[in-house]
Amino acid sequence: MMVPLFGLIALFVLAAAGVNIFAIVDVARRSDREFKAVGSEKTMWLILVLLAGIPAAIAYLAAVRPRLESAPPVPLALPGWYPDPAVPNCLRYHDGVQWTAHIAPMLPSAPPNAAPSDNGGGWNSGDRRY
Repeated sequence: MMVPLFGLIALFVLAAAGVNIFAIVDVARRSDREFKAVGSEKTMWLILVLLAGIPAAIAYLAAVRPRLESAPPVPLALPGWYPDPAVPNCLRYHDGVQWTAHIAPMLPSAPPNAAPSDNGGGWNSGDRRY
């Protein structure tokens, strides 16, 4: 009778280790932005699952992972104008998920260490109107 009991205990230990490893890998593969989007912290969950083991893994898998799975996708980049990877000297709008058809010419920037031009106003011109 000792052999079947030992087998059940071994099976339970392996299953518990598997749950813990699955939770560690799941937390580690997700980005910080995904956790912040659902109001949680990746670092906290990673430390909890590593140190507290099975109870933290079960809490993560039951409470946090379903929210992460059902949350809308987190943008890879913030929406905005970026240098166009296909057209030199142009900007293309990235909506946070993909490039759009909107493009604009890239404006020339001032050379580094260029002196500011005197535009006839401002703090350095002696104009003290408030």
